Amino acid sequence: MSLRDGPSIDIEDPDARRLESRRVMIRFGLRMVIIVCVAIMAALDGAAAARALHRLLLLGFYVCLILSVLRRERFNAPVLNGMDEAIWYLMLAVVVGLFVDPSVVVESGTDG
Repeated sequence: MSLRDGPSIDIEDPDARRLESRRVMIRFGLRMVIIVCVAIMAALDGAAAARALHRLLLLGFYVCLILSVLRRERFNAPVLNGMDEAIWYLMLAVVVGLFVDPSVVVESGTDG
């Protein structure tokens, strides 16, 4: 298997798809545990821990995105892959970012 070919998985085999998806979910869960632990240890103050968690989630997004592009993984693949993982990190970073800096939410109906 070369890097150009992408991951070699038989998409017709449901057991292989299930195994690959399970690996991605376990990898995501372990990374989330590490990110949350580092964010908690970085600062026990609530706002500082949330900022650290937000930055670490963004870092996870960038790492997964770059690795999945290098592996040439498809966005809409029949199995979970690094692209899906990157989207999860981005989604969580946006949610945490709303708590860190709520000014990013555009208020509607305040035109006066």
